Amino acid sequence: MPINSKEIAAHAGVSQATVSRVLNNKPNVREKTRKRVLRAIEELGYYPNAEARSLVTRRTTKLGLVVSDILNPFYPEFIETVEALARRQGFNVLLCNTQRDPQNDEVYARLLIEQRVAGTIFSSITPLSNAPSQLSQAGIPFVFVNRYLKDTSANIVITDNFQGAYKMTEYLLQLGHVRIAFIRGLSNVTTSQDREAGYRRCLQDHGLEAEIVVEQGDYTREGAYEATTRLLQRFPAAPSAIFCANDYMAFGALDAIYQHNLRVPEDISVVGFDNIALSALQAIGLTTIEQPIGKMACKAMEILLSRIEAGNSSDFQTVVYKPKLIVRRTSGPPHQLSNKIVTP
Repeated sequence: MPINSKEIAAHAGVSQATVSRVLNNKPNVREKTRKRVLRAIEELGYYPNAEARSLVTRRTTKLGLVVSDILNPFYPEFIETVEALARRQGFNVLLCNTQRDPQNDEVYARLLIEQRVAGTIFSSITPLSNAPSQLSQAGIPFVFVNRYLKDTSANIVITDNFQGAYKMTEYLLQLGHVRIAFIRGLSNVTTSQDREAGYRRCLQDHGLEAEIVVEQGDYTREGAYEATTRLLQRFPAAPSAIFCANDYMAFGALDAIYQHNLRVPEDISVVGFDNIALSALQAIGLTTIEQPIGKMACKAMEILLSRIEAGNSSDFQTVVYKPKLIVRRTSGPPHQLSNKIVTP
C-alpha cells in the first residue's frame, strides 16, 4: 500500500498539516521539524501523488513534446535539450511520436489534454492536423518548432528555410553545377515547401528555370534512395548535384550513388539540410545547411514556460534563426559523368 501523509505525520511525531507544509515547501516550519519530516519521508519511501497535487495546486508538472519521426537523427539533440531544460524547471516530458501521420497529432493532442499538460511543443504539425485547435480550446499553450501552419496565430521557432535552400543552391552554382536536382520531404510540410521554394527561386534568378528537377523523398532515407535511383536513370541527363531537403535523406542518396558504383563528389555532389551530428562524421562529411537545433529547443522552452507563467496570453512571437552553410567533402566541382552508371 502507498504511504500517505498521515503515516508520515505519525512517524515524525507531527501533524498532517505540518507534513503538508513541508511537502509543498511552505514557510513557518522550524528547520528542525522540517528535517524530521524529510527523514521520515525517506525512511518510509514516500513518493507524492503528482496527479493529486496538481488538482490541489491547479498546476501540473507535465509538458508535451510531439515529434514526427523519432528515427530521424534530427530529433535526439532536440529531445535531449527540451527534456533537460524541462527537468531543470521541475517538469516531466511526455514524448509523442506521430510517425508522420497527421491523425496521430490529434490522437496525442487528446492524450495530452487528458494528462493535463501545462504546455506542448510541436515539431510535427501539418495543415491536416486539428491538434492546435484542440489544445487552444483546452487552454493549453503550445509552440511550433521547425514547422508552422500558414495563417495560424501561434508561437513559432524556425530557421529561415527559404534562405538556407537559396544559399545552398547558389553555392552549388558557384562550384559550376547547372543540373541540380532537389529531393523534397513531405509536400504538405512547411520545411519542405520553404526549402523547395528557395531552391526554385535561386535557379530562376540565375536563368536556369528549365533545369529545375524535383523528386519526392518523404523525409526518409528509403524515400531518398528511390528518388536518387530515379534521378540516376535519367543518364545522360542525370544531375551533377543532388540537394536533399534534410540530412537524413542525403544519407539515402549517398547509399544509392555508391550502389551504382559512383563516387562522391567526383561523379556527383550530394548536400543536405540540418547539420545533424552524424553529418560531421569523417566517414560521411556531408555538406549541409546548419540550423541551430539546440538553440531552437532552448528558445521554444523559454517561450513555452513564459506562456505558462503568463496564463497563455494572446501575444505571439516568431523567432527565425539564420541558416549557415557548412562545406564538407560531399560537394565539389562538376565532372563529366562517364558511362559508369549501371543498374545495381
